[in-house]
Amino acid sequence: MKKTQKIFRVFLLALKIIFGIVAIAIIILIIDFFTGDYARNTVVTEIHKNCYIECLDNNAQSIFCYEGGGEAEKKYIVEEWAPVLKYATDGETTVAVCFVSDKQEEEKIFLIFNTVTEEKIFFDSQEKLFEFCEKEKIVLSAWQRTHCRSYYQDKED
Repeated sequence: MKKTQKIFRVFLLALKIIFGIVAIAIIILIIDFFTGDYARNTVVTEIHKNCYIECLDNNAQSIFCYEGGGEAEKKYIVEEWAPVLKYATDGETTVAVCFVSDKQEEEKIFLIFNTVTEEKIFFDSQEKLFEFCEKEKIVLSAWQRTHCRSYYQDKED
């Protein structure tokens, strides 16, 4: 009888150890799941009224705007989580963006976006964008780099 009780105690102890290890593993997975949620770790900076840049990581930024303050009405100026190199604004309605269109080609695209009319005009060079701004009398701020360092920013200048 004592031998059976001893085996039963060892079995219960082993079972408790296994359950403890499983519980610790589950806690670690839960912590890892929530710390890996990048959307919670984004930093949002206002460019001008109702226009924002959001940084996910070193190579993913979103530039978006919304009128009326409703996030459901969010309109992306460039594709969400695109590699944005730099941006400029007139402080009111116009945002200029330089971003990488295709990571393999590393081709830079320049864009002017009017946040009121939602008109987008694309340029293949910074000079053409500046010519357009001069013709349309758009005065942009100096280029601002995104607030997170990008792999592409080293190749931008």
